[in-house]
Amino acid sequence: MSETERIFRVAAAWHDVPAGLPLIVALRGGHDAGAVAAQVSDEIIDLDADARIVAEFDVDELYDYRARRPIVSVANGRVKSVSEPRLDLRLVTDELGQEFLFLSGFEPDYRWRLFSEALVSAVDALEVSSTTWVHAVPMPVPHTRPIRIAATGNREELVDTLSVWNPTTEAPAHVMQYFQVRAEELGHPVLSLAMLIPHYVADSSVPAGAVAALSALGSATGRMIATEALRERDRTFRAGVDAELESNPDGQKLIHALETQHDAYLQNLAVTNDFEDAAGELPSADQLAAEIERYLALGRDDDA
Repeated sequence: MSETERIFRVAAAWHDVPAGLPLIVALRGGHDAGAVAAQVSDEIIDLDADARIVAEFDVDELYDYRARRPIVSVANGRVKSVSEPRLDLRLVTDELGQEFLFLSGFEPDYRWRLFSEALVSAVDALEVSSTTWVHAVPMPVPHTRPIRIAATGNREELVDTLSVWNPTTEAPAHVMQYFQVRAEELGHPVLSLAMLIPHYVADSSVPAGAVAALSALGSATGRMIATEALRERDRTFRAGVDAELESNPDGQKLIHALETQHDAYLQNLAVTNDFEDAAGELPSADQLAAEIERYLALGRDDDA
């Protein structure tokens, strides 16, 4: 048995996968601000109750259970069950009856290179047409503006169309970036979609992030996934944040500062801002977010 075979097992549906399907990947974990990947995963899994397992990764080889402990069910003095974490590849049908492949679960803790090699091999064997993966990062942007995207990959037309932020930077990696580098070397079409989530709410579930992700996935893959329920949850979420800020004039001013920065960046214009300090300097993103978090926390404390 090879190293790859040790962590990756095909299922019966493997042999029923048509050639040329797109692959969508949404892995929960550290790069999931606003729980975007988790929400996307839930929506896609709920989309098709008859989705079949194509292949499974051995999570005992890839997960640190102490970092994300399984859930135990206890009743009447007995342990009834312990949940089994999964990392699997499924054959899913969208709203229009179109099939695609979907990889979901938690981002592996161990053996990133081996995981990436196994996924590259699967993409090659199944003749996958393209791979599109979603994640999310916290950014100093306001919740009052649409969620924007930072895209990378070798599908240049989509990177140019979907991305509003193309930085030259260094940051902690995601396991899928291991895959992305290798897949691009082999000429496989890959697109990474990072949702830019307001980082003062990044620890919450932000439905607008999932709506933006599913919309972008539709553009990248041609697969249609309904977002009506997410949009309704987003209206409730935004109303809650706005209500907490309503009684905080300083908090509103901080949001306005973020809006000004956001809009000026999109317009590529130099602007002045009425939140500048006496030296004419705008507070840093971290300072703005810290203040907003503080005001939101105060609102929650007052409601307790």
